[in-house]
Amino acid sequence: MPLASPIHSGSGEWSYSETTDGTSYFISTRPGGMGGMGGMDLYRTRRETGQALSVVNLGSLLNSPYHDRATCIAPDGAYLIFSSARSGDFADRCPHQSFRE
Repeated sequence: MPLASPIHSGSGEWSYSETTDGTSYFISTRPGGMGGMGGMDLYRTRRETGQALSVVNLGSLLNSPYHDRATCIAPDGAYLIFSSARSGDFADRCPHQSFRE
């Protein structure tokens, strides 16, 4: 069963992972992303008190024109692990890790 909008866009969403404070990370092929070769980008969403849930593309710091996918966030949000085919080869999906500053 898909998650509700705006996480579910009608395109394709996978690899949902959530922190203990309710911030979630996932990949999507929704329009407007940076991804080529399949169009997958990493996104984040967080509900702020009294505000609607919004989805944010994580931008060029984490996304590439290649196939970025398979998110896994630490429970405290200290690091995010994902895979990417940055060499341009779908068979070469290397793990990447990003740390929160």
